[in-house]
Order: sequence, then C-alpha cells, then structure tokens
Amino acid sequence: MEKLSDKDIIRNIQQGQIDNYSHLVHRYVGRLQMYVRQFIKKVEDRDDIIQTTFINYYKVIDRIDPDRPIWPYLLTIAKHEVAQFLRTHMKNVSLTEDIKDEKAEYNIDEKNIIEKTIAKLNKRDKQIIKLLYQGFTYKEIAEKLEKPLNTIKTIIRRLRLKLTRKNDKTRG
Repeated sequence: MEKLSDKDIIRNIQQGQIDNYSHLVHRYVGRLQMYVRQFIKKVEDRDDIIQTTFINYYKVIDRIDPDRPIWPYLLTIAKHEVAQFLRTHMKNVSLTEDIKDEKAEYNIDEKNIIEKTIAKLNKRDKQIIKLLYQGFTYKEIAEKLEKPLNTIKTIIRRLRLKLTRKNDKTRG
C-alpha cells in the first residue's frame, strides 16, 4: 500500500473513509507520547490523554482544512488535555503563611525552606501563588488581580525561580 499524505488522509476521512484514521493515529501517536510524557508520569494517564486527543480531533475532522498541517491541531488539543488533567489531579496545597504536610514528596527541610521563602513574600506574590495552586490559569489570575497577563507570567516565573533556588541551596 502506498503511503498517503496527511492531506489525502484527511480528505479520505472527510469523504467517509474512516478506516484511514488509523493511518493518522499511527503516524502521530509517537510524537504525542513524547509530548505528554514530559508532564504525566503514569502510563495509563498518558494513554488516556492521547486517546482523548485523537477522539477530540476526530470529532472536528469535518471542519479541518486538509491543506493545513495536522500536528499543530493535535498538539493544541494535547496541551489542553494535559492542562485539564493537571488541574483536576493537582494536589491541594495550603499556601497561606505555612505549608501543611500535604506535599509528602518534599522532605521536612525542603518544606521549611519553602515555608520560610513564602512567608517572606509580599501579599501580592502570596496571593498569586495561592491562585496558581488553586488551579487558576495565568489569564484568570491576571483578570482577577487586574494586571496585564505578561506581568503575571513574569511574576510567576520569578517566584518559581526564587523557590527553586532556595530549595536547591538546601540540597547542595
């Protein structure tokens, strides 16, 4: 059998030849696995996300332009699915003045460093961390605090670096 182009596969599926979808799945499943593996540890969860990505792509295939590349569509869907998974499976961590022992993957020294670092933050930064760990998106945090999105992104990046540096100093 000749190798079909992505364009041909999409057109064939849109014309009712749904068996062609397996060609598309085989072609892109490896790339999706590599992407999802960066964020999700459990194989079963990764497989669910990849399957959902392909299902969601199939649901809109009639509206897909065959002349446009497939990978950006699949990657966008996968990013959304990973984000959704992480939001729903995120452990709730109290990030007020002190961190409780809900984060078992940190040892006592790491918790103490993180608690001390968060305690030294200003009120705005504490609020941003709390919103972030409650599952709010950067955009939602920006809207809630009435700040530009890029400002929120910069603040969060700096806070993560600060927490990482403090934690790394204790390990070294």
